[in-house]
Amino acid sequence: MIWAAKKSPEYVYDESTPIGNAIQIEGLDQYVCKIEKLNKENKLKLEIEDRINRYTLQFDRPKRDKNNDQIIHAAAEIGMLAKGPELRMELVTEQGKESAVLKISAFKGKSMYFMTIY
Repeated sequence: MIWAAKKSPEYVYDESTPIGNAIQIEGLDQYVCKIEKLNKENKLKLEIEDRINRYTLQFDRPKRDKNNDQIIHAAAEIGMLAKGPELRMELVTEQGKESAVLKISAFKGKSMYFMTIY
């Protein structure tokens, strides 16, 4: 898969064209995952929807892991009365294969709030 900016009705891959701040992944079982970087607020917005539910989560200060650039961590968003979940996203690739798996985990403390694999 190649992520490319949409210039015209069809997608054209060009190294010089910036991709943008949003990525949308559509699964076979009618699942949609949208990841958007909000630069001005330094936040990451994650939307996951299926046929019935839509989950919208926001996280503060997303950054790459120091030891592995395939992992992204983001802090919990702190609201007026509550604190949201933290985020850990990991892109897992197998050597010798072109396929990859995106693991998304949202958790509060030790309990898992949300986990999905694409």
